[in-house]
Amino acid sequence: RYQDANSGLNVKKGCQRMDGQDALAYVRMRYADPRGDLGRVERQQEFISAVAKRAMSPFTWLLPWRAFGAASAAGNSLTVDKNTGIVDDARLALAMGMISMGVGEATTVPTVDGSYYVAGQDAVKWDTPAALELFNSID
Repeated sequence: RYQDANSGLNVKKGCQRMDGQDALAYVRMRYADPRGDLGRVERQQEFISAVAKRAMSPFTWLLPWRAFGAASAAGNSLTVDKNTGIVDDARLALAMGMISMGVGEATTVPTVDGSYYVAGQDAVKWDTPAALELFNSID
């Protein structure tokens, strides 16, 4: 259950089918989350995975017109440069398909527990050795 005045999210506990406004509030909400920004990142990853699963479902392929609005919105929100081509688009589609099948890994930079402040602002401190190990493992 979340009630967050800052994001506007107000949902009951349990599985949800959200409209665009609630989904946006869900992925933006952080003040009511005890994990703050890190919890927000986890919800954003969860949301992208759920969208990918739905987009790649057989039902979507059988009735493609039902996905037109979402596909159009996704295409309009995607920013590319002049060097982006069909191969790049195909790689993105393949990656989304892999996410929908549970292949791959979503991760964040490892952090250490504790409260940190930089120039009077709350901050998250990286676990430097673990972060470097993660960065070096990415191909």
